Order: sequence, then structure tokens, then C-alpha cells
Amino acid sequence: MNDRLINDFKNYLELERNYSNNTSLSYVKDVTLFSDFIKKDLLLVDKKDIEKYIRSLNKSSKTISHVISSLKSFYNYYMRMGNIKSNPTDEIDRPKIEKKIPEFLTLEEVSSLLNFEVNNEFEARNKAILELLYSSGLRISELVNLTTRDIDFTNSIVRCFGKGNKERIVPISEYSL
Repeated sequence: MNDRLINDFKNYLELERNYSNNTSLSYVKDVTLFSDFIKKDLLLVDKKDIEKYIRSLNKSSKTISHVISSLKSFYNYYMRMGNIKSNPTDEIDRPKIEKKIPEFLTLEEVSSLLNFEVNNEFEARNKAILELLYSSGLRISELVNLTTRDIDFTNSIVRCFGKGNKERIVPISEYSL
């Protein structure tokens, strides 16, 4: 029974919510681990069951927050489908997540990274990759999926697809081009 519920939830995430495969798999993994722990029909779970599971996790606050979000989404879906009357996660608070200041490179580090002699086509490619990342702010995942068709050399822009398969139009420098 729980396997079918989890599979239907996965289909919902991918087909209706348009989540990436990795995102839907992480949600499904969280719900599956919860199901394995609780060993009862997921639609009969109450707040105490979820609290017991959360207490059993020996994970970071970020991971626990993700687990709660996954379960919240799972139960919201089945509430909308009319299978349950209330979401057992409604009164469960996610732990506060410590926000870290991102690390960044100094001007000297960027300069040393970008200033190298190009002696062959592979070094030219690597320099182009680094210049594009530096000048455009593309995510690595966006850059990896770029093709030459995505680059508008006339208007100095790149069309890429980021998180959630959302399209972004990003200006790029002449030097990067």
C-alpha cells in the first residue's frame, strides 16, 4: 500500500509539479525512509509518529528540515486528493538553519585562475569555461548543459535552463564570447 502511495506522490512531483528527477527522488527517499521506520499505513500517521521519527534522526538541522518539507509535501498532496482530512505535519516546526556566508575568491585568486597561457584547444576550452562562469554568474549545472545553439553571439546573451528547468537569459561579456 505505502509503495503505491509513494509512487503516486513521485508521479505528482515529476508530472504536475515539474520537479527535476533529483528533487523528486530526494523527496521520495525521505518519505520511503519514514515509511520503513513507522511500519504502518502512511495515511494513518499522526503528529506523534512524525515527531518520534524526527527525534530518531541523527542528522543536521538542514537535513531534518528537508525531511519535514518532504513529509509536508507528501501529506499536502494526499489532503488535496481527499485521502486525509488534515496534514499531520502542520504543527511541526522545522529547525532553524544556520545561514553561512558564501566563500568567494579574492581578486588576486580570480586573476591567477583566469590568467594562464593557452597552448592548445583544451586549454582554450577551459579558459572559455572559466571566463563564462566568472563573467555571467551561470550555475555549473547550467554551463554543463550549454550548447553553441544556446549562445546568441549578436546580442551577447546565453539562454540556459536552471533549477526546475526554468529558462534564464544571461548577458555575457565580449571577452567570454
